[in-house]
Amino acid sequence: MTDESVLEREMDVALRKIVETLAFYHYDAQTEFSYVPGTYLRTESDGDAADKIILKKDHTGSIIFQDQIPVYWGSYLLTEKNTGRTYEYTIEGEMLMLNLDDQWIEFEKTESPEDGSIPE
Repeated sequence: MTDESVLEREMDVALRKIVETLAFYHYDAQTEFSYVPGTYLRTESDGDAADKIILKKDHTGSIIFQDQIPVYWGSYLLTEKNTGRTYEYTIEGEMLMLNLDDQWIEFEKTESPEDGSIPE
């Protein structure tokens, strides 16, 4: 083909055929860790209601003892937002166990925020 317009038309047809073969899939929201978000209160607290862990749907949250520590959560680690320090945790049913300085502390789930917000 020597005519440039014919060549452009053939290229357009070839590219259109390639694009038509692509398949786009609709992916639903992640559900693998949907049981994790919520507010967990310390089960053996000295009456201090401030001992809690809040985990939101967007994989952020807070550990609240004397101070509020912002964290990111993954499948088994809570990572402090500003320092990178990590805490191992596991969830069994409604209980969250946090490894704090080689001591496992239990927290019980009290609520699951629907919108992922931190309750007041």
